[in-house]
Amino acid sequence: MKMAAACASITAKNIAPKVTLSQTSYTYDGTAKKPTVTVKDGSTPLTSGDYTVAYQNNADPGTATVTLKGNYTGTATAAFQIYGVKGAWENGSLKATAHVAESANALLIAAVYDGGGKQVSVKTAGLDAGRTAYATGITKTGGYTYKLMLVDKTSYAPLCAAWSN
Repeated sequence: MKMAAACASITAKNIAPKVTLSQTSYTYDGTAKKPTVTVKDGSTPLTSGDYTVAYQNNADPGTATVTLKGNYTGTATAAFQIYGVKGAWENGSLKATAHVAESANALLIAAVYDGGGKQVSVKTAGLDAGRTAYATGITKTGGYTYKLMLVDKTSYAPLCAAWSN
């Protein structure tokens, strides 16, 4: 007599995991930020084998996200901030991007120097509602270099480290 094989199905648990990050703000330094992630189902901690972690936009100034996917339905996300300023020559022009806290009263300053180290241009840009600023209209010629700084609009005190680069 032949026995029929029994099949069982496993259904993923429907939970809304609570995600906590070890750190929610960083200062930009050009390296990828990866805060430690703690995940709980209610008050029960999940083990790292229960989920995978993916980081997005976690190296440049701005808002970065952590997305978790695991042995449950849906995904969970958490955000963290990277504060600071970054610049790059793009198509012969300087593109400087800054990101500061909502409470900061900030101004971005971009100074450009010729190949001999003489300052040839200074541009400032206020920060928009998204707390990001772009310094534009600076053209690269020859061996031009740049330095960037975020300062308080009122006192001109540096908000991050002194000049970049």
